[in-house]
Amino acid sequence: MFFRGIQKMKLITLIAAFAIIIFFNSCNFSTKSRGEGEAILKANSTKVDNLIPFEIGKGFFVNNTFDEKQFTNPKITTKEEFENIFGYATTMGENGKPSSIDFSKEFVIAVIGKVTDRLSSIDAISLIKESDSIILNYKVVEGEKITSEMQACLILIVNNKHTGEVRTALQK
Repeated sequence: MFFRGIQKMKLITLIAAFAIIIFFNSCNFSTKSRGEGEAILKANSTKVDNLIPFEIGKGFFVNNTFDEKQFTNPKITTKEEFENIFGYATTMGENGKPSSIDFSKEFVIAVIGKVTDRLSSIDAISLIKESDSIILNYKVVEGEKITSEMQACLILIVNNKHTGEVRTALQK
């Protein structure tokens, strides 16, 4: 009886070790967006020193009164201008508050997608300083068809110490 218990424990230990090995071999620990960002940086011959830090603004939506023709500059420097384009999507819980933006110290770079019936997002790849310009490289990810319409947006909150004309570049 005693020896059977030891054999059973060895078998369980062997199966558990095998399952752990399979689990770690199946995990992909690299992040796709980081690799794409590095590829774009190499393609643009941009130094890492030129990267501009930013915070992604969360908890906002594009107002239904938004007029695409009036949105000519992705750089937003006042609360009034921001609130003409975006609404606050507050939800329950601690993480339900929209990002805080202090326009006396920060500005926003916004990219707004087209109205679509596909689940979509706009993802920042890199924000770089090039001469007198700030360049946002981004990508649009479209998913499955949905039963309603949506309008994806990307909101970056950037410190005012980074100055320059803002340009956006859609990466395929």
